Amino acid sequence: MNRQHLSVDELADAAEGLLDPERAAFAESHIAGCPDCQAQSEALREVTASLRAEPAPTMPQEVSHRLNDVIAAEGAGRATRAPPRTGKVIAVSWPPEPGSHARRWAPSAKT
Repeated sequence: MNRQHLSVDELADAAEGLLDPERAAFAESHIAGCPDCQAQSEALREVTASLRAEPAPTMPQEVSHRLNDVIAAEGAGRATRAPPRTGKVIAVSWPPEPGSHARRWAPSAKT
């Protein structure tokens, strides 16, 4: 068994299924044979469960109003600025998967 312990971040990522498959397999194997990492992993699960059980705090109204004002100002600023002229604009599929309907716009090479 590998005695290199997993970091708290790796344990949290493993619990949330965020590790790549190879690292996830290593983490699962390590946790199964390491009492220290098992204890850390269980503690993280308990924290996650406690946080999920609590209602999310509400945003103070003054913060909400300030945030809305900033977003509105940014939107107004963008609406008055002319877009940069970089040449023709072409549609590019992204991600490049068959059947994908997602579209992104990208400037084409100048000709």
